[in-house]
Amino acid sequence: MSLEAKALYQDVIVDHGKRPHNHGALAEATHEATAHNPLCGDRVTLRLRVEADRIAEAKFEARGCMIATASGSLLTEALPGRSIEEALRLADTIDEVVSGAELPADLGDLEALRGAREFPGRKACVTLAWQALRAAIKGGSDATRPSRR
Repeated sequence: MSLEAKALYQDVIVDHGKRPHNHGALAEATHEATAHNPLCGDRVTLRLRVEADRIAEAKFEARGCMIATASGSLLTEALPGRSIEEALRLADTIDEVVSGAELPADLGDLEALRGAREFPGRKACVTLAWQALRAAIKGGSDATRPSRR
């Protein structure tokens, strides 16, 4: 990873981790799920408002590490306007990126999540919010995921 990429990773993750965007409840939510990592205690609840198969709004609440919070924040920034299918493809892309796949897609600020591949113990932190997304779209449930630390 280049020094520039590492700086982006740190800057974006720290910014979204300390000052998360779209954090809080969503009164008009149509979809909701919580993902929990019982080994480290991280928990992300995601709420979506979906209209005509498009995500109109996304908010989250997180308890845990800065990376899980930042990932939830970045997720909520990336989802509005996307179709359900596009959101699920994006979740798959994030999984692939943090696992080391070299994907040509420009991910914008989500590119910062690529930095987690340098820290294998943090992959579960990054993907927790995206696991909540999948669960919310499938009808809402509690998605418990074991840690990879």
